[in-house]
Formats: sequence, structure tokens, C-alpha cells
Amino acid sequence: MRGILAGIAAAAMSFASAQAQDQLEDYAALPRIWDAELSPSGDLLATGCSPRGTREICLYDLAGGGALSAIPAPDGGRITGFYWVNDTYLIYTIAAFREIMTVNGQLEITVARAASFNVRTRETALLLDDMPGAFVPGQIVSALVDDDEHVALEAMSGRWNNHPNASRLGSDARYETTVFKVSLEDGNRDEQIFETGQNEFVVLDAHGVPVLEVRIEDETGEFDIYRVADGTSQRIYSEVFEAEYPLIPGFTDNGEAVALDIPGVGIRRLKIATGELSDYDLSGTGLSDAHLMVDTVSREVIGYSS
Repeated sequence: MRGILAGIAAAAMSFASAQAQDQLEDYAALPRIWDAELSPSGDLLATGCSPRGTREICLYDLAGGGALSAIPAPDGGRITGFYWVNDTYLIYTIAAFREIMTVNGQLEITVARAASFNVRTRETALLLDDMPGAFVPGQIVSALVDDDEHVALEAMSGRWNNHPNASRLGSDARYETTVFKVSLEDGNRDEQIFETGQNEFVVLDAHGVPVLEVRIEDETGEFDIYRVADGTSQRIYSEVFEAEYPLIPGFTDNGEAVALDIPGVGIRRLKIATGELSDYDLSGTGLSDAHLMVDTVSREVIGYSS
């Protein structure tokens, strides 16, 4: 992971290179575009580009005209996606190898990490890199839409081994999850938002407010969802699973419910206030077997693909 950080730093230095700026004019003509995202204001366009055969990100100033900069692939990592959290910061994810200690020795796994890029300063930072020894997923858990300088990320700490089972990490695990407010400027944690118990994790809304808490007991297969309100938790869903556990793709019904993907059943709507479970449909279309599309910032279900 230190190699990736060094690669990001080297990439950031190249943004000021006049040669890199000249090359950007040629990038737009290349047909190797694998993704595109407009900034919230519509003034900036980020495209997934591959001018040198590897995944990079090209940024264009639509308001002022012309190219802005490029984010090359870091050494030891591969860019897998990107999205805007506001008009200043673009977050992109990097897939890389990481070594963790297990009861059976050292294990090498593929992990995704998140990095931020400031379009004004052309500086980039690996998010939550000040948590040595912790498992940090590459997806933010809340965009903190009321705060342009921070996002919320979770860090898992505990013990893992390499015997696969149905836990969230895909291995036999005992872990605790802590959610931090993380600076987009330097990638460091500024304050703790929420801390769970063993084998638990929390679902936050776009403002960073804890809404649901999920508790998993691997030994029995019990999967419980609790509604979090006023500092207390109330169980609204409980089931025992033999293999995979349900997933919560995102919010729906203006935040009053979540989509719940239940193994062997399909997608259902879970009402947060009452725990009522019902069929899920979008614009009159039943979506029990569909793949939901979720907005990364709002965490709202916005579409589907079958």
C-alpha cells in the first residue's frame, strides 16, 4: 500500500508538467473511454481513459474549455472507478494487493482503496491511510453532503483467517467497525462518527446520520437489522442464513425504506420505521431479480438493470 501512496504522489507531481498538459489534448480523440461522470455543477467532466493502455482518468473543463489534467494509474494499483462528491473533489478507487496477518500466517488479498483528487490544487490523497493494520474498504459509507471537505469511511479491525464462510469479509472473521469523518484534503481521520460491536456495521444516510445497524453472528448464521434513533437501537428484521447474508444496496422511498437483497428470495423493500417487508418495484416494474443502480452520494436507488 505504501507503493501505491508513492505512486499517487508521483502522479500528483506530473499534473504540473506542461508535457502532460499538451498530451491531454490528444487524449480526447482516443476511443478508449470506459466511463464518464459530470461534476454536480456540470462544469467539469471526468472520463475513464486509457491513452497509455492502462486505466487513467482524464478531466475536462467544460465551462472554460479544454483539458484540465490527468490522473495516471498509480504504481502497484489499478483504477477501477470514480465519482464526484462535490465540485472540488473527485474520489477514485484503486484495486491493489495487501498483506494481512491471519491465524495461519500472512495472507495476500485484493483490496480496494479510495483516493481523493482536488481539482483546484491538483493534489491527491489516499483516504484513511493513517489506520495501519486496519481493513479499509474502498467505498465511502456517507458523502456527508453538508460538509464539502469530508466524507465518512469505515475501518475494520480484528482477526481473520483464510477459511471461507458467509461473513462480510468472505472469511472467518471477528471484527469491529469504526466509522470516521475523513478529510478529503489530506486523507486523515478527523473524528469518530460511530463505533460498532463485534461483527457489526452501520448504515449512514448522506448526511452522516446512523440509520441502521447490522449485527451478524457467524456461528449461528443469525442476521439482524436494527433501526438506530435517538441513541437507541430497535430490531426490525431478523433471520438465520446458512450461507450468504443479505445485502443493503441503498435507500428508497425518500429515505423511508431500504432495498434488501435476500439470498434465495431476491430484492425486497424494508420500511425503516416499522420493519415491514414488501415486494420491491420501481415505476411499476417488479425488481426481485434485477441489479439495482445506486447513486454513490445520496445512496438512493436510482435505476436497475436486468
